[in-house]
Formats: sequence, structure tokens, C-alpha cells
Amino acid sequence: MAYERITWLPAVLRAAGLTVVEHAGWEKRGLSGGTFTPKSVVWHHDASPKGDSPGVPAYMIRNFEKAAAQLWVDRQGHWHIIASGRAPHAGLTKLGKPGNKNSIGIETDHTTGEVWPEPLLVSLRKGTAAILKHMKVSENALEFHKTICFPSGRKNDPAGLDLAKERARVKTNMTAKPVAPKPPAKPTTPKPPAKPKPPAKPKPTPSVSLARITKAAKTDPSTNKSSYPTGTKVVESALVAEKLLAKKYAEGYYGTLTVEAYKKWQRKCGFTGADANGIPGLKSLTILGKKYGFKVTK
Repeated sequence: MAYERITWLPAVLRAAGLTVVEHAGWEKRGLSGGTFTPKSVVWHHDASPKGDSPGVPAYMIRNFEKAAAQLWVDRQGHWHIIASGRAPHAGLTKLGKPGNKNSIGIETDHTTGEVWPEPLLVSLRKGTAAILKHMKVSENALEFHKTICFPSGRKNDPAGLDLAKERARVKTNMTAKPVAPKPPAKPTTPKPPAKPKPPAKPKPTPSVSLARITKAAKTDPSTNKSSYPTGTKVVESALVAEKLLAKKYAEGYYGTLTVEAYKKWQRKCGFTGADANGIPGLKSLTILGKKYGFKVTK
């Protein structure tokens, strides 16, 4: 007499991506004597109070000889393995329908009038599909307790579910192609570190010749042209920064406006009278150069 223990359950369920809880002693638990050659699956609900009922597995283990199934699925969709052998889940069944000797019972954490949690249903369909595929039977090997019980109407579980629709959903799970994992990305060859840019060469400090700027200050206004444009432009830029000369007049031509601006600078430096005549002197020019970044040469 054949007695086939379903010790393959954990591997099949985990391969389907499901969470499995193995309860101590499940590998040897089952009704003794008789036969057990499972070829179908029967869904039940456990009629526990609404909400989570974590004590159900322990209850089934204590009362295994009277009221238990091989499997129980909680509201989070976790599969609990109670036994590997025959279980008394079906009771009396109609002629030609599966019973305890040839079916695996799956209890669920649900009762009449309770909304089915989506995680439970999704996991239940996926796990049932994996079990039926392993047993090499079709979705039609799924039964409900209420469809096999004798006499008819003795049971109503799993309440609220339609067998034809659930078989179709299980079939979809059975025929779905597994998503192939993406191959690991090819390692990319790291680019060599960029060569550090050479530090920028410091701009040379501009210089102003005292002799040439003095000459420009004395002759430019009368000749009406610039005699020392580079040096004059440096001095004028400093006078613009000092807000003594309008920017538009910083042209490199030491005209009367530049003379007047430099007079103001000399007075700011403390010079008066003939010493504040708008002609740069060594002291006032050196002070201006230190403040605005140019050096004074002879």
C-alpha cells in the first residue's frame, strides 16, 4: 500500500518565491496506516476569529488526529507546513471526488464574512500552482472543501471564492514563464584619472613707471593724446575703484579728468597745496599701488 510523504513541499514552495515556516516534527507527522497518494489540492478556511490567528498551527498539531491539514497559509501569505503524511482535512466526500487519501489540504486564516487579504490570496494561488505543477496535474486538480463534501452543503469553505475563477487564476500562475534574472552588468574598465591641470600661472603684477606717468600727467592734457597708455590705464583703474573717476573715462589718456581725480586721491592721502596738483608723486603712487595691486618703478 503506497504512502507517499510530501517532504518536497518546502523546496517547491520556496522555489516559487514564497515564505515557508516548517513546524517541528512535520516530516513524520501524518495519520498512520492506510494509503496516501496525493493527486489534488483542497482549499479550506479555518473558521478562526476574524483577523490574525497565529495559534492555528499549534491547534492543528494538538488535534491532528481529528481536525488538521498538511498546510496552513496565514494572512500575510506565509506557508506553514504541519505534516507530510495523510491528514483528516476532507472528512466525508462525494463519490469520485478527492478525499484524505489522495489530496493535500490547505487551510487558510479566514472565516465566513471576512474579507480575503490580498497577500493571502496571491500567495495561495502561487503556492497551489507550484504544488500542482510538481505533481504533474492540471489546475482542475484544485478543489474546494464545499465542492467535495458529502452531503452537499455540509461545508461552505473557502467562503466567498469561486472555484472556476480560482482554477483559472491558478492556471495563469502555472503557465507564467519565470522571469529570467538579468545577467550581471559587465564590469567597466575604470578610466584613468584625469591628469591634474597645472596650476594657473599667476598674473604678473602690473607696474607703473613713476617717470613716465609723471610725464603723461604733465603733457597729455596739452597734446590731447596718450603718451603712456598702459601705465595710465593702471592708475585710472585704481582711481575708478576708489570711486574718484568714472569708469568710462579710464581710457589710458591722462587728461584733465584724470588729473582732477588724482588730486582728490592726493588729498585723501593728506597732501595739500602744490603737493595735491594731480601729478603723481612717489609716495601717493606707492600708496595707491599697494591698495590696488601694482608696483611702482622709477
